[in-house]
Amino acid sequence: MDKVLYVISGLGADYRVFKNLDLNDWTLIHLKWMKPEKDEKIEDYAQRMAAFITHPDPIILGLSFGGMMAIEISKIITTRHVILVSSVKTFKELPPFIAAAGKLGLHKFAVKPFFKPGAPMLYQVMGVSLPEDKKLLDDIIADADMAFYNWAIDKIVYWKNEVVPGNLTHIHGKNDKLMGSKYIHDFNGVDEGGHLMVLNKPKEVGEIILSTLKALC
Repeated sequence: MDKVLYVISGLGADYRVFKNLDLNDWTLIHLKWMKPEKDEKIEDYAQRMAAFITHPDPIILGLSFGGMMAIEISKIITTRHVILVSSVKTFKELPPFIAAAGKLGLHKFAVKPFFKPGAPMLYQVMGVSLPEDKKLLDDIIADADMAFYNWAIDKIVYWKNEVVPGNLTHIHGKNDKLMGSKYIHDFNGVDEGGHLMVLNKPKEVGEIILSTLKALC
């Protein structure tokens, strides 16, 4: 089996959040976010993203919203394994405030004040405290497409998935302030791990990923 891992970053992040992750001889292929089409459904977007996967029976790792997308892709193509990091398996694992925001339409007003460089709330929710991590997050946000953020947040709050792939590993931080671990079932916990623990706790996250990958070989 080729040691290839497809990775999908999260909302408010891109491939740079994986820079500290050492997976030995595994090759990471980053599936980049594309510009969504007008009123595009998450299922249709997943279909377009899946077209860039060229390996049969791929292993896909998804971070946060990328994990939700990985699950949607697994419903379209056959996957060898799906790894979620700081994500949710079904809409029932989303924290209540996200569902409430969707019902009230409050999420439509969240992008500009939340996703901006230097926003203290962004650092707190994402779980970053080191200056270099804050700068990286600021750089990622500065490069971001706000139209994509608006689309993605809408897909998150209205996500209704109830299908959990049987070939799945879920890694979640016990101190995740965005997607609280108390709402998550059946996961590999990382002590003191925040939402972006893949960036600032890469050793702990990497060990679980490598253990999972080793069992697949």
